[in-house]
Amino acid sequence: MVLFIQNDLHKKIIPGSWLKKISSQTLIKIHGERFEKKVELSLRLTDMKTIQHLNQQYLKHNWPTDVLAFPLGEIYDLQHPIYLGDVVLCPQKISEQAQENQKTFRQEFALLLIHGILHLLGYDHNTVRQKKQMFLLQDQILEKLKLK
Repeated sequence: MVLFIQNDLHKKIIPGSWLKKISSQTLIKIHGERFEKKVELSLRLTDMKTIQHLNQQYLKHNWPTDVLAFPLGEIYDLQHPIYLGDVVLCPQKISEQAQENQKTFRQEFALLLIHGILHLLGYDHNTVRQKKQMFLLQDQILEKLKLK
């Protein structure tokens, strides 16, 4: 897997190796190691103002959010690198939620990174069934990473 990381905050929040580990385990859980080796995706760490602007621009929600995912589409050709899309995360919002949810920052961050990647892979939570499936996968990945 190739992981592109853009850190708008200009300070180290989470090591890149940890971000890659979470991302890799998510991809392997869903599609296996062969798929994971072919994937490219981008992670962007940004501030509250920027994520609120993106949330307003793309989802018409005028408030800061924790994670946004921008998938590129269907995935089928394993002969070439597969660019999945972009996941945008707001560490400040994630930190606030971690406190509210009585989790560590890393637990909450991992959950939301997994959540964003699952969106890139086509998972959603618009129905009860979809939500149950997506959240079960999130829990399984967190357990495997010993972050549950």
